[in-house]
Amino acid sequence: FVEYADDKYVNQLPQVAQGVDVGVNYRLNTDSFGDFTVDVNVARLDKLYQSPTEGLALLLEARAAGQINAGTIITGGQDVVGQNGTPEWRGTGSLNWRYGNFAASWFTTYTGKFYSTGLTYAAGGFYKVPDTWVHNVSLSYTFEEGNRYIKDTRILIGARNVFDKDPPLVPDGYQASVYNPYGRYLYFNIRKSF
Repeated sequence: FVEYADDKYVNQLPQVAQGVDVGVNYRLNTDSFGDFTVDVNVARLDKLYQSPTEGLALLLEARAAGQINAGTIITGGQDVVGQNGTPEWRGTGSLNWRYGNFAASWFTTYTGKFYSTGLTYAAGGFYKVPDTWVHNVSLSYTFEEGNRYIKDTRILIGARNVFDKDPPLVPDGYQASVYNPYGRYLYFNIRKSF
């Protein structure tokens, strides 16, 4: 009988991926209010099939033959969309504005929900990780005239993770392949062109 399987660091290629990516870009130029650009990108992952390794195939066969408990959870060697940091939906969107020497940007990322196989409920279900939205913003001013120290200098101030959104928790902390642990922070940048 099988006591356990340690299949963490095995190359599980080949993988088959299938999905759709859609991008939309819209620009509006006005004399009175400046120029606006909207970008939206959405990706839907329909399939990410991971072939089972030799050891995993033996476990799946043993479960199917009734040699191990039919309720035993075996991950991998299947379509992995929706689990362990592989959400079905992802997206980004940005709104950019420019008027004279001023520019501003709002950037948003969306990560769809998925479930973590690192923890199961008593009824056998996996821990669900909710979808998240993270927002970044910036404002800049470019000096086009002035003395040689000021001319062609851009000053930018921004904030990442504006609403201080924590990454959703999973049994080992957070899903590092999808999220970073940084809370809201401000940054400042000066760029000089010569």
